Amino acid sequence: DEFVLVSRHSPGGEHGLLQAEQVRFALEADFIDGTARHAVSVSVGCARFPEDSDSETGLLDAANAALRLAKTEGRSRIRMFDFAEQERERERLDLRAHLRQAIETGAILLHYQPQFRADGSVVGFEALARWRHPSRGVVSPSLFIPAAEEGGLIAALGAHVLRAACREAVRWKEPLRI
Repeated sequence: DEFVLVSRHSPGGEHGLLQAEQVRFALEADFIDGTARHAVSVSVGCARFPEDSDSETGLLDAANAALRLAKTEGRSRIRMFDFAEQERERERLDLRAHLRQAIETGAILLHYQPQFRADGSVVGFEALARWRHPSRGVVSPSLFIPAAEEGGLIAALGAHVLRAACREAVRWKEPLRI
C-alpha cells in the first residue's frame, strides 16, 4: 500500500508540490467494484535530493519520516521532510522507549497530595506520578502522560501507579483513601 515516485523536479518547489497533489488526487478517485463504491485516502511524504539526503537510503528514510508525519496529521495530507520535525519525532520515540523501561523497572515514583475535608482533616491522598529520568532529570507529566497514551503504555502506567499506591497505603496507620 506504499510506493515511491521519483521526480527530477524538486518537491519543495511549486511544481513538485503540484505533482504530489496531482498524484494524491488521482489515487483518491472513488472506484466501483461490482456494486460497491470504494473511497481511498492518500498521504504523501516528500524528500529532496540532495537537501534532505544525498543517498538513496537516506532519501527514502526522509520521505518515510515525512509520510509518517502526514499520516499522524490525518487523511489526505502532503508533508515535506523537515529536519526539525524529524528531531522532535526522534525525541518522542526516545522518550517513549525510556518511559516503557521506567514503567517496567518501577522508576515512576509517586508523590502524595493530601485531600482535606471542610473542617481541615485529611480524608485521603491523590497519588501523583513523577518520573526522574537519569539524564533528562524530572520529566513533566505533561510530557510523559501523552507519550504513554500515544505509545499504548497508559494502561501499564496506570497499573504501576495503582499497585505502588496500594502498597504504600497498606502501611499507613489510618485507613485513608487514595
